[in-house]
Amino acid sequence: MYIIYEYNVYVLLGDIMLFKNPQNGYMKESSVPWLWTLLFGLFYFMYKGIWAHVGILFLFACVAVSTECTAISYGACIAYAFFANTIVRNHYLSKGWVEITDSVTPTDTTN
Repeated sequence: MYIIYEYNVYVLLGDIMLFKNPQNGYMKESSVPWLWTLLFGLFYFMYKGIWAHVGILFLFACVAVSTECTAISYGACIAYAFFANTIVRNHYLSKGWVEITDSVTPTDTTN
């Protein structure tokens, strides 16, 4: 009997959050939000539908363009990457979703 642990790259990079809608049982996975925020900035929050933070990051981008200082926009994306997990978690919880916490379980295979 062999025990195989199934890992993917997201487990190695950090958080995988799983949320369940209690009204219809629909489940959504949010994997490594900090990475996607760092790479795509406000477009990741657009994809997730977190419009308040899209607006905030858009304001940072407007200030960066008007002052010709792109460091402001990059700095905002880097700062947001630190808080992306909490922002996404709070977004789903405020909508009434329930977070599913489950550890990685081994898959039992017999040969």
